[in-house]
Amino acid sequence: MSENYCVIMAGGVGSRFWPASTAENPKQFLDILGTGRTLLQQTFDRFKSIIKEENVLILTNERYKELVQHQLPSISQEQIICEPARRNTAPCILYAAIKIWKINPDASFIVAPADHLITNIDEFNNAICLGLEVCKKDPNKSITLGIKPWHASTGFGYIKRGALSQEGVFYVEQFTEKPILSVAKEMLKSGDYYWNSGLFIWNAKRLLDLFKEFQPEMYELFNKDLYAFNSPLERETLKVLYPKCEDISVDYAILEQDQNVFVIPGDFGWSDLGSWSSLKDHVAVDEQDNTIIGSQQKLLQDSSNNIIVLPKEKKALIAGLSNYIVVDTHDSILICPIEHEQDIKSYLSRLNEQ
Repeated sequence: MSENYCVIMAGGVGSRFWPASTAENPKQFLDILGTGRTLLQQTFDRFKSIIKEENVLILTNERYKELVQHQLPSISQEQIICEPARRNTAPCILYAAIKIWKINPDASFIVAPADHLITNIDEFNNAICLGLEVCKKDPNKSITLGIKPWHASTGFGYIKRGALSQEGVFYVEQFTEKPILSVAKEMLKSGDYYWNSGLFIWNAKRLLDLFKEFQPEMYELFNKDLYAFNSPLERETLKVLYPKCEDISVDYAILEQDQNVFVIPGDFGWSDLGSWSSLKDHVAVDEQDNTIIGSQQKLLQDSSNNIIVLPKEKKALIAGLSNYIVVDTHDSILICPIEHEQDIKSYLSRLNEQ
């Protein structure tokens, strides 16, 4: 019986990538970078090289089940875990942990977002294997991967490292929410902080114990119907209990209270692809620092530092434009100053209310 599993979280909407990413077809199901593989497919490819393919599970919303099946035709129905409602990361990770624990009480499992980019695959795989090894030796340790920051970002949470536990593994002294710029600069300068990657490794039984300790109400909701998981009763049982779960992240619910968390730092060529401007690190730019994806016939005149995404068949003439995001899909268009891109999500909410 294999002891290692991976849970790929693929239920988000990715609204900061609107209008390419929509509620019907979110970011993780898109080939954002034009590689020929969607972000979900790339993530699946990455993990099946170190975890048995049948042990790689896709955690998603019910409405995306067919998208997952279409993009990953080799996986079984049992590998697709569908949550009936969105309740942030704590409930869905508890749900996955119970399913894995019922299969193998000794299992360790990775939790990873479906929509992140990793370019240094070897370093990443080494870090994952180290984390699994640490969990196997001491199941009471919670592991997270930390990204070595290369600039003072206010868009990520930070992890402060403490004492060295073993080579490549540090005790986590503190989790910090997204800081203001002055604080982020101090964190970068200190060299003791890493970006929170949102990637974790736990022993399944240990994580259930952590939920029992720190989130007893949520734990009891699942525990009282434990018999239903991995059975024909599971879906109907979930429909009743899931809406009762608190909408809370696993960071708040568990990690910030757990006193036995360790971080494995690295670079990994990582990006969360959290905004349109993040594409500039991964797509070629022209002489005027414009990033252009799509259109095969375009002319940019006196324009600089733009991010432009157009359908391949669409002609484009752009003149006198600088520091803008322009995204044109077949049914929607976004024109937004780069400096306001963090507001796209709130702008979209207002648009949808009209």
